[in-house]
Amino acid sequence: MDTIKKEMSKHLETSDKRVLNGLGPFASLYDIHFPEIKNPVLVLKSKEPGSKQKLAMEYGYTESICHDMINHLVNDIVVMGAKPLAVLDTIVCGNAEKDTIKSLVKGVSEACKMNECSLVGGETSIQPLVVESGVYVLTSSIAGIVEKSKVIDGSAIEEGDAILAIASNGLHTNGYSLVRLLMDKMPQIKLEKIDGLSAKIDLSKIRVLNIFKYIRNGGNVSDEEMLRTFNCGVGFNLVVPQKNKDMVMKHIQQFYDCYEIGKIEKGDNKVVFEKRMNWL
Repeated sequence: MDTIKKEMSKHLETSDKRVLNGLGPFASLYDIHFPEIKNPVLVLKSKEPGSKQKLAMEYGYTESICHDMINHLVNDIVVMGAKPLAVLDTIVCGNAEKDTIKSLVKGVSEACKMNECSLVGGETSIQPLVVESGVYVLTSSIAGIVEKSKVIDGSAIEEGDAILAIASNGLHTNGYSLVRLLMDKMPQIKLEKIDGLSAKIDLSKIRVLNIFKYIRNGGNVSDEEMLRTFNCGVGFNLVVPQKNKDMVMKHIQQFYDCYEIGKIEKGDNKVVFEKRMNWL
């Protein structure tokens, strides 16, 4: 275990001067003095990867699952206007395999750095009577900060606003239980907050990724289930005023594919779909 801790300490090294201590103490210290923020609000979130971590471990995507977990954490707080600050992770396992734990901590640490935040500590718990040997259960928590007046809660959304889609690059976080079920049946597959307004989505404008076409057509999954379970190619939705639409799309298109898929209208339904997605 001492060897594993030494490996962990390498990945907890950071140039972030707000991190006041490293691996060893009972808890992590983080300086949250932000003179530029008048009314700071902490934004907190915990996440575990769900059933996809089993697939990731089985097929050797150990570090990839860590990136997925941290990216999801960051997504969940940035949509509220927060800047990610610090992450704590937990690894529960049946036995401590040095290389696997090293890979997990490395993956979490690198994902944090890519998202401009720091892995400041965590917990590795060996539970041989609870978890089978070779099985790893991951979870993590994040703290972010936002100026109170800049919290994004949907209250600024108005009728006529445009809905922009930022393209995804795959399954992302949801739908893996269904994918695993399809994999059992088809081994070859292995290769809120808006009152009185509705988001009207034109399904024909969604640029469906091939992997979702394969799942839908190969697994005989209904369109309703596809929309309920998968992102189908839309990683993020942005709601912006029409006057800012082109500027926002131009900026985001420097990094990701971004396009309009609908608009905000009066109505009592949260989401209204029209037309059909192209599955060909």
